Amino acid sequence: MTDNKLNQQPETLKWSHLYLLVLNSKLAIVQLEMHHETNLHYYSPNPNFFFYGTANVPLPCTNVKIIKSIKRKFYLIPKLQTNQLQAGFRSFAQDSIQ
Repeated sequence: MTDNKLNQQPETLKWSHLYLLVLNSKLAIVQLEMHHETNLHYYSPNPNFFFYGTANVPLPCTNVKIIKSIKRKFYLIPKLQTNQLQAGFRSFAQDSIQ
């Protein structure tokens, strides 16, 4: 069902899937580290197993390499509008690295 080398085992359909919740990731158990960037506190998988991968983990979660790449390439820092994730992020135009 997939050509993705990281996901070679197709899901087997079972009758229990009709009434039991199934995890949305095959990588359900991942070690996490807490990172801080401005007012954003986020989780990152440790060890980094896949650049865009985060698995089934609490939010907010991203790979620390993505944040470093954005800072290095675009001189931008992610920052929350307020101290709550529900409020969303500030525009990158407002928070570039000087």
